[in-house]
Amino acid sequence: MKRLILAAILLGAMPGAWARDAGGSYATVEARSCAALLQDQKTRGFEYNADTAWVAGYLTAYNALTPDTNDILGNTDLSGAMLRLQNYCKAHPSQGMAEGMAALTAELQPRRLRTLGGTAR
Repeated sequence: MKRLILAAILLGAMPGAWARDAGGSYATVEARSCAALLQDQKTRGFEYNADTAWVAGYLTAYNALTPDTNDILGNTDLSGAMLRLQNYCKAHPSQGMAEGMAALTAELQPRRLRTLGGTAR
């Protein structure tokens, strides 16, 4: 099942779909607002699971498409990423999850794992 999900993510990640326009903007797909994420986090229901799956897909695509990156999470995990995203959303409730993930990946970039089973450099 994991392979099927990964294959679907990678097949959907066509190079043109990830390109930014001349102004640096790009479209996000199904990204919810920070306010919605914080509400979902309180109930921990289906919507929160969907938010978590969206974040996992974002991180997987980031790993697949970012040079010299095996795992952007470095020495943390998906739960740690969700906690950091929630903290971002508390500080920036008018933003969206996509902006939060861009900030998170920028913060984690220096501590990413560059090779499979490697250490953060």
